[in-house]
Amino acid sequence: VKEKSLNKRVSFIGKIKNSELHNYLEDADIFIQASNYEGLPHSILEAINYEIPILSTEVGGCSAILNKGERGYIIPMPVSEVEISEEIRTIINNKNEAKSKVKLAKNYLNQEHNFNTNAEIYHEKMSKDQKILVLNIATDSKDTSLGFAISWLNEFSKNYHEVDVITLNKGDTSTLNKNINIYEIDRNKSKLFAVSNFYKTINLLTKRNHYEYCFSHMSAIMMLASYPVLLKRKLTSIFWYTHAGPKNLFNKLILLKATLFASKIITASENSFPLNTKKVTPIGHAIDYKTFYKKIDSFSKKDFAIVSRISKSKNIEESIEGFLNSNTSESSSILIIGGPLTNADREYYEYLLNTYKDHKNVSFIGPVPHSELVNYLKSVSFHINNTDKGFYDKSVLETSVNGIINFYKNIDYDKNIPNKYLEFLNVQMV
Repeated sequence: VKEKSLNKRVSFIGKIKNSELHNYLEDADIFIQASNYEGLPHSILEAINYEIPILSTEVGGCSAILNKGERGYIIPMPVSEVEISEEIRTIINNKNEAKSKVKLAKNYLNQEHNFNTNAEIYHEKMSKDQKILVLNIATDSKDTSLGFAISWLNEFSKNYHEVDVITLNKGDTSTLNKNINIYEIDRNKSKLFAVSNFYKTINLLTKRNHYEYCFSHMSAIMMLASYPVLLKRKLTSIFWYTHAGPKNLFNKLILLKATLFASKIITASENSFPLNTKKVTPIGHAIDYKTFYKKIDSFSKKDFAIVSRISKSKNIEESIEGFLNSNTSESSSILIIGGPLTNADREYYEYLLNTYKDHKNVSFIGPVPHSELVNYLKSVSFHINNTDKGFYDKSVLETSVNGIINFYKNIDYDKNIPNKYLEFLNVQMV
């Protein structure tokens, strides 16, 4: 360029950021690519996007783009200065023809090389071929607390070819989609047998199938027990856990080890995972909004409810006592909806039944199908959730969208209330 004194007409821009490329393409009248070999150059596709006439050799993927000159101008091989010069003159002297070729090239680009369209096609194809493995505590639509797992699994099944579930408790699965397979771990025998059964099941499934990842829902012990197999298969694990954490040392150690071994951890809120680790990502909870949503045009004072697993950790007795000692207990009732899960829960449930058996305004409904829960909320105006920091119960969200006023202790729920209302409540409390 220097020898021919072309400095004012030829500029070597050098390496630039891709985000700055548009500054040059917007001012270009012709795009030239005179390569001897290429793959499928993005540079041509980017030029087409800016509706620039293309002058290129028909090497590699360029031939598909140019389509024998229908969507651009061809530089014959071997490349010569004369041929390039003549094609440039052709483009300059035939602007209408150039516009026509540019239009065809742009249509081709949108149809064959559209990022969003291709991403959707790729995701759809991958989804049809991919499988996921799910580990959970219970798969039972009739479980009040954990019945929502059915809807979660059905959502998974819409995006994957197959969903394999290893569960500790199999109940009513009649509403599951057909591409969901349930494998229950027999726990009627010894704990050692259950662990052995789990290990054999997950080992066999991961050997036969290629899973995109393993999703463990609320079970630290299953997350921990699966680790040797997942490590062997090089399978990514995602551990969902939303709880204040176990009380006894043994279960604390299990949770700690599960945390160390999990690839990723997701939880509902900033405070709903009990250990401090960079693996944790709060993503909120998932509820069936359409089922629980109810538009409220007017408010009338009716009954109270506690929708919860029956467990001491939920402070249910304290909530009932608070209701009975309030001014509203004389004219209202309180419904306790939910059932026990562990042996300790069952003992606590029997204690509650015996303690409040003479209170006509305290009703223990017991476990109800999660899909039918909304029917029991029709007479309810207030919901009590007395759990401590670390819990983030779906029942608060489900009753809230149902138009029910919530009494709760955990400030994590504050984020679901618009600031202007929180400010009003704070003023009233002061």
